[in-house]
Amino acid sequence: MNPSIWLYGRASNGLTLESALAACSAALQSGGQSTIGLIYSPRKCELVTFDNGELSNSQGRAALDSVFEARVFNQQTEMRWLHQTNGQGRAVLLSKEEIPAACRDKLHEDVSLKALKTLDQTYLLWGEGIDQSKTGLPQGWNRLTAARIGRMDVPIAAVIGPNKRVKLKVVEYLAEYDSAGNLIQDETKVDVTKLHGNVAVAEERLVGLEVA
Repeated sequence: MNPSIWLYGRASNGLTLESALAACSAALQSGGQSTIGLIYSPRKCELVTFDNGELSNSQGRAALDSVFEARVFNQQTEMRWLHQTNGQGRAVLLSKEEIPAACRDKLHEDVSLKALKTLDQTYLLWGEGIDQSKTGLPQGWNRLTAARIGRMDVPIAAVIGPNKRVKLKVVEYLAEYDSAGNLIQDETKVDVTKLHGNVAVAEERLVGLEVA
């Protein structure tokens, strides 16, 4: 197994979305990177930006009271949050670089992964571009529309022309599993009778948006 391919990870339960963002802020905003996110509520899925500790949509500060899942990411790092009960949930921070101490102090569980290989993949977002001059959106935002979903505002600097699409870029981390479905991280501590060489996607990290 190639020891150089690490996906560093920290996690913790019992955090609100706001406290999870605060705990991960040092990693999400390091190096001046543009950080965006996907947030899910019972009413909709929307794209947002993350800046100065806050999530904002194309209209301003995003409402978080009914959000049950969030994925906030940039080229280096992704934070996931999933609601569990009473406004609290599990936060997971994944990074291709070592996670800052300020984040490790608040996320107590080590969920790092040693991978065999990474693969770059993409997903197409629903909707196509329109005449952006008629949307009235602030700079840095574009609008996609589709009959199935209505409209979705996208935080991307490049102008999305009519009928153009946007793709979500991801990195997949491949690792070996044994015949019982257990992830192999230390070959010296595995039952060799269960090894069969099968490799699968052990983790996936969102990294950005790009005009297709």
